[in-house]
Amino acid sequence: GRSPLWTLFTTLITTGLLEELCKYFACRVAIRKEGMLRTWMDSVICFTVVGLVFQILENFLYGGQYGVITAIFRNLAPGHFIFGVMMGWYFGKYLITGEKKYRFQSILWAYRSILAAGEQEVLQQDWLSSRCQ
Repeated sequence: GRSPLWTLFTTLITTGLLEELCKYFACRVAIRKEGMLRTWMDSVICFTVVGLVFQILENFLYGGQYGVITAIFRNLAPGHFIFGVMMGWYFGKYLITGEKKYRFQSILWAYRSILAAGEQEVLQQDWLSSRCQ
């Protein structure tokens, strides 16, 4: 078998980074449209909606593959929602105020969400593999 460290690394790259970059760029495209962003709260709403849609789609895929119990278990950890709110907050504050501290915080929350998504995926893979054997 593979080492747990290698599994964590590959999961962070394939799952965490890919998921969070997709969400981030989807929000940037939506926010950059003319007139989309009036206040920083618009950014929070955009990031949150994208996170929730992503979570719903992902749970349908997992539920179809591993069953309803797995989909319910995945909903107990609403990471896409929480990190969407936080990234949206700081990204919106940065766009409205132009203050670099908010841009830095936005990037930090993006990194945190990448790590959390990867960790959640590794834990769920362990749980699913032990359940499905």
